[in-house]
Amino acid sequence: MGKFIGIFVLGFLCYTGITKLIAHFEDPVFAEMTIQEIDSNGTEGIEYIHLTGGMSTGEYVYNQMKSGAILGIKYPLVNLENISSTRDTTKARTKIVVSNSSLDSISFGIQEIKGKVKDAQLSSEEEKLFSETYDLDEDYIVIEDEWEKPGLWSGLLLTIIPGLLLLVNLKILFGGRKEGDEPQIVEES
Repeated sequence: MGKFIGIFVLGFLCYTGITKLIAHFEDPVFAEMTIQEIDSNGTEGIEYIHLTGGMSTGEYVYNQMKSGAILGIKYPLVNLENISSTRDTTKARTKIVVSNSSLDSISFGIQEIKGKVKDAQLSSEEEKLFSETYDLDEDYIVIEDEWEKPGLWSGLLLTIIPGLLLLVNLKILFGGRKEGDEPQIVEES
């Protein structure tokens, strides 16, 4: 049984490497949407998005690692149609949070975002900070702006090394011995 677990683990690692290689070489197809379309239809089934019409208010939170290093910012985008007037004191409703690892601040204005829709959610601290100023939708989405494709070398390593080990294990497990391959006892005189 232990032999088969090793084969499954190596097979899974090969599969992961192959999917990384495919993702590295494929060109993403961006769905062009406005913030109004996202508010009404959502982003079901969309992986890459080119978003227009969202307004940044200039407020953001830092992406921080546990070590304290800053890895960019997260900021909400607001639909201008949700703001009734400049004297409106209610919280602006937002459904989109943008994560950007290359920025250290964001200014007020209309933003055009080209990125990847992520499953990652905000931490409870980030949600609390945003909810002080915004009415954050329950089904908010995070768009990773300036994302990078998976690395070529990690895909190659995850494909080649486990692949070779998998072939060796399969050869040992199923290769077996053929007739005539039995060890010969040689007597010395």
